Amino acid sequence: MACRTFIKKTLKKFLNIFVDIQIFTNFVVLFLSKSKNTMNKLDLINKLSIERVIELKKTKDGENYTDIPNFKPGDTINVAVRVIEGEKERIQNFKGIVIGRRGAGINETFLIRKISNGVGVERIFPVYSPMIQSITLLKEGSVRRAKLYYLRGMSDRKIRQKTT
Repeated sequence: MACRTFIKKTLKKFLNIFVDIQIFTNFVVLFLSKSKNTMNKLDLINKLSIERVIELKKTKDGENYTDIPNFKPGDTINVAVRVIEGEKERIQNFKGIVIGRRGAGINETFLIRKISNGVGVERIFPVYSPMIQSITLLKEGSVRRAKLYYLRGMSDRKIRQKTT
């Protein structure tokens, strides 16, 4: 019974993403069939939702669409974020070091840290957000941990030493 409630919550979560009625009916058919492969169904939902978000980004960006590069903690990346101010939309670049990634599928996020005017600024971005125009990999880092929270107390020079 707990599995059914989890499935219902997951369906409610993805309802706002899937506008097409045909895709939604496919999900209903998948979940109403009594099968023990619940995790396979959830993986299928994640894959289809990611494909749907990528399609939406392609239609919004047009020719400027770029794929999401493979990046890991320690890499220096530049994230071009759409900022809407009133009726105008502009692109704001956020360049920094990836501290970590978490989540899976459509819920995957990454944390970036940069130093602006001597103050450390951290920001969390969803990987498949429509507000992200592009992600470019500037420099690959070589680190031994998955989460680089220890970089918070270091200076720029020490951070460069640790990530190269």
